[in-house]
Amino acid sequence: MLLACSAFFASWFVLNKDLQFTSDIARDFLLFGEIATKKFILIGPKSSVAGLFHGPLWLYLNFPAYWIGNGNPVIVGWWWIILSFLMLIPFYFIAKKLFNKNAALLFVLFTALFFSFHTMSMFNPDGAMFCLPIFLYLFVQYLKTWNVRYLIAHIFVAGLIIQFELAIGIPLLILSVLYLTFRIIRSSHKSHLLGFLTIFIPLSTYILFDLRHQFLLFHGVLRYLSPSSGNSAVYNYFFMFQDRFKLMLSQVEFVRPDPEYRNLAVAGFFIFFLVSQIKNNRYQTVYFSFLYFYIGFYALTLINKGPVLYFYMYPFFPLVFLIFASFVTSKYVKLFLVVFLVCYLLNFKQAIADMQSSKAFIGKDQTSWLFLNKMANTLFSVKETKFGYFMYTPDIIGYGPRYALDYQQKLHPNVNAKYIDKEPLTYVVVAPPAPTSPYTYKWWKENTINLKKAPSAVINFPNGYQIEKYNLTSEEIALPYNHNYDPGLGFR
Repeated sequence: MLLACSAFFASWFVLNKDLQFTSDIARDFLLFGEIATKKFILIGPKSSVAGLFHGPLWLYLNFPAYWIGNGNPVIVGWWWIILSFLMLIPFYFIAKKLFNKNAALLFVLFTALFFSFHTMSMFNPDGAMFCLPIFLYLFVQYLKTWNVRYLIAHIFVAGLIIQFELAIGIPLLILSVLYLTFRIIRSSHKSHLLGFLTIFIPLSTYILFDLRHQFLLFHGVLRYLSPSSGNSAVYNYFFMFQDRFKLMLSQVEFVRPDPEYRNLAVAGFFIFFLVSQIKNNRYQTVYFSFLYFYIGFYALTLINKGPVLYFYMYPFFPLVFLIFASFVTSKYVKLFLVVFLVCYLLNFKQAIADMQSSKAFIGKDQTSWLFLNKMANTLFSVKETKFGYFMYTPDIIGYGPRYALDYQQKLHPNVNAKYIDKEPLTYVVVAPPAPTSPYTYKWWKENTINLKKAPSAVINFPNGYQIEKYNLTSEEIALPYNHNYDPGLGFR
């Protein structure tokens, strides 16, 4: 019953034919189009580190849903829900194997509810999130059994995490290789070192890309790992250590949201139960392995002096929930069940509140897929079947409206619409201005597309979007303009 409720919460947006179609999500859909054209690509979305790209695995994992739905994001949204709840199956067996059936049930219930907060807008870090409990399980099983198959599978999963999210996968691979190399060298299983070669399978797309592009990605990794990648003159080590320590303790979403430091209080209970379990010699290999990777990850983020972004942290939450659920085996089981139940009920309440508050978003917000699709359909449903059009967004790239317009063009094959082209009938799709941006639409219109006249008609949308209509003379059409103002996927 509780899983069914979580599935309903997770499905709320797609049941309303909507998604949170942020720039990252829209970018992925444009990349799906690139796969449909090229069939085979070697890199995926651009990472937050200059010169580095995630792998294409997340794109290929979701491309079948894109293809089945003929590009409809809502169909892909249904796939995200199916994928999230399918992952609960291996999660259950992992928790049962590492701990017991009760821990497995609590882990699945807690994680399913957490997934319901993410399924309306998923992208590549979610792939890393799905892999992390499996990553830890294989590591622990190898340490317990010295079965080389677990080592090979563990290294392979580490490569999958790199495919999904470089900033998580690279530190975890470093930590794993360092520790396992040390243990293997001291053991009688030195031949197991060859198992590390497995990493070249999931990293093959990067290798092929680098061979074709003068080792662009390899040099980017070296820049990221270099201590000189930040401004050492202003780097405050004390502040950064303090920041990482705070993130480790207070940012895990045991409770969502966290207006009064509830998560810090739950983290206090988490530490209490964890110390108690270790002192009582319970599941020490699992717990120390978890601490090694969890603390080690935040320690390695100090190498690069940038902030730890939210999408670097939340993939770790199910891993923390796995350990959290294991405390049902503690001698303080009654206290744990009270803490667990309070967290679960608060999250359940928040899921209901999110459904209620979504009424202000669905079909109305600037990043609502339902709105963007309706706005684009408004343009392609005009009575004229031949026109040119331009698009203005404050961030220049405008992936969201860009994809919506491409999608509607696919649905209206009878309309001869030319993007970035002046025709006797020309439209301009105008996104609302950014609150603090000096890059205004007026300046852009006059200087980028050389259009200085007032529109003959304007369609206004409640959230600030506009579609402007222009009837241009041959002289106005002949005025030069920037044909390349839209960078396309160049910023990925």
